[in-house]
Parts: sequence; structure tokens; C-alpha cells
Amino acid sequence: MALILKLKSRTRSLRLTAAAAILMVFATGMSYALSPEEQDARAFSMEVAAPYLKKGFKLRAERWSGEISSGEKTPVKFQLFKGNEYWFWAGSSDENSTVKVNVYDADGNSVAVEKIKRVKGMGGVRVTPKKTGAYVAVVTISSKSAASRGEKVGWALAYGYR
Repeated sequence: MALILKLKSRTRSLRLTAAAAILMVFATGMSYALSPEEQDARAFSMEVAAPYLKKGFKLRAERWSGEISSGEKTPVKFQLFKGNEYWFWAGSSDENSTVKVNVYDADGNSVAVEKIKRVKGMGGVRVTPKKTGAYVAVVTISSKSAASRGEKVGWALAYGYR
């Protein structure tokens, strides 16, 4: 009888632990809701990506976004593989901003092969890594209007490969 009571107690505490874990997942998910600025930036990053996706690039599920001050650099680390071709696309919530994206190898050398030039609120870079390894994409958003008001600008980064 004591064994049955122990098992019931253990089952009850496992249920409570599972319920708490589920609640934490939902609460955490809600805290990652995108701000309107991030949503705008993501829309611009997908707009700049669209022509390349039509050319056969596969969009990765991972996307990054946030808010930064004008001129601030935001690094994002990636594992890239030799033999693949990658495009990194970035967007800003300020359509009049300048968006720069560059990718660096572990030694800090730029590995950009081609860049998207002069598209307001959007930017991108193509990379063909010479070796498999860790790389860092750096996004920089420059917005005169946000800087003059002391406001942050939404940014988003997506990438694809083929």
C-alpha cells in the first residue's frame, strides 16, 4: 500500500512539473512578441529577400530582430558550410535608413562576395564560405531621423542558402 501511495505522489508531482513547464513555455513565448518596429523590419527583410528566393535560395527558419540605436552594430553568429552559397537579408523599421550587412570569418576577415547597394531600409550580402565554420553577420542601421530624436530603430535579419 505504501508503494502505491508513493507512486501516486510521484505521478502528481510529475504532472505539476509538466504543467509548470508548459506554462513557462507559453509565458516565454509571449515575452518574445515582436514590437511594431521589429515587424516592419522583418517585412523589409523579406521584401529584399523575395527576388533571391525566386532564384532558388531556401529561406532558413531562423530569423533575428530587435531594436538598436542608429549606427550601432549588431552581431549574429552562424555556422556556415563550404560548398553552399548564402544570402543574408536585413531590414529596418525606418524605410529611409541605410542598412549595411557584412559577414566575417573567425579571423575577422570579410567574406562578402556581393552586396545589395543603395536600397533604402534594406540591405544584404552574399557569401560563399571557403571552409565550414563559425561566421558572424554584422547588421548596422543608420537613421538620421531616429538619431535626431534619440530613438531606436527596429532591425531584422534573415538568411537563405542554395
